[in-house]
Amino acid sequence: MDKIIKEIFPNLTLETYPGLTATRGRNIIKRKYNRVYTDEEHRTGADTYEDALDKLIENQDENCKFIGITATPQRDSDNRHMVDEFAEKLGYSQEEIASQEHVAMEMDIIDAIKMGIVVNPKIVYCEYMLKLDGTLDSLNERIESLSDSDRKETLKHKFNELSKNIDKSVSGIGKILRQYLKPGGRYIVFVPLNDNNLQDFDDEAKNKNKNLSKQKIKKNETFLREALGEEYINELKKAGINIEFKYMLGNEGKKFNEKQLEEFENSSENTITFMQVINMLNEGKHAKGVTGIVWLRALDENSVNLATQQFGRGIFAVDENNPITDEERPIIFDFACNLLRVNFAKKLTTNTPRDDLKLLKRAIDWYNEHDRIIPDINSKNRNEASLASILKRIQSK
Repeated sequence: MDKIIKEIFPNLTLETYPGLTATRGRNIIKRKYNRVYTDEEHRTGADTYEDALDKLIENQDENCKFIGITATPQRDSDNRHMVDEFAEKLGYSQEEIASQEHVAMEMDIIDAIKMGIVVNPKIVYCEYMLKLDGTLDSLNERIESLSDSDRKETLKHKFNELSKNIDKSVSGIGKILRQYLKPGGRYIVFVPLNDNNLQDFDDEAKNKNKNLSKQKIKKNETFLREALGEEYINELKKAGINIEFKYMLGNEGKKFNEKQLEEFENSSENTITFMQVINMLNEGKHAKGVTGIVWLRALDENSVNLATQQFGRGIFAVDENNPITDEERPIIFDFACNLLRVNFAKKLTTNTPRDDLKLLKRAIDWYNEHDRIIPDINSKNRNEASLASILKRIQSK
């Protein structure tokens, strides 16, 4: 592949952001380019290589074009909007940035789903993580600290009911998985980072600090097997269907991870395959043939970008000429309640005036591009039908 790319694009230079800080990066920074593409541009604000990127920008001539691409322009860690900041470094004024003259195209994942450009996945919630991640304990402490005895008693009663329901949801995970898993399915599992999200590791292993990542993967696999149940697994075996577990870890090395991913992407129709990951496949890689994701890693309300990126591993663009069936829609097993934590679910069902204006502008662009024909709600073209539906909804408002 490298040889083919070199032959077709002899003047193309490929580099990672961290690579700019290495010895080879010094030469790359000094060179002049016609175009510079910054993929996953929200990463350009990292302390470790932002200076190197700034030098790359400074060394370019005025005719160099910069094209940045990202699904999540704002960083979770410090709320910096890297698309705007990058534009400022390139010489855009604050007025130009405010009027978004630096933005070639903006469509977030919610808009894309609403318009039918990206598949709308099935989403299954299960709130068992609230008990295992300490959320319930924290809530109980707050109730116990109340001075108003009547209010305390009322909330305590509600808390006990909530605890019972969450206990039921824990035991229901296996039932949910058994209901929706299908032969040939490939599922990315985001493994919890916090030991308390699963069963605690034994003290001896903790003290030795011996390969905790692998232990978490093993614990996670055990957890899933127990949730599915021996009876279910044996029934699948009798039907000629096996359950396989793969995993990817940053410290396992490139070759190991590539082999695991290749086996996952090429798993047979007679298997249900889980790819367990810790800080892998979060972004930048769209694994082939993914049927869905299993969210066991709990994210907090400040991890909107990470939630969006992980959510994106389980969805794909829709081919308007080959619409998918309901059976082919991917599934998101949100056992960590991440879509509720980061208010993602509300975005899917809520339209603000700003959202409506953006969608209306998109409909106008389509109208102008198609000889001023009003989009037809009965069109076989999914994009046209979606735009017509949007226009009808906005008109009714």
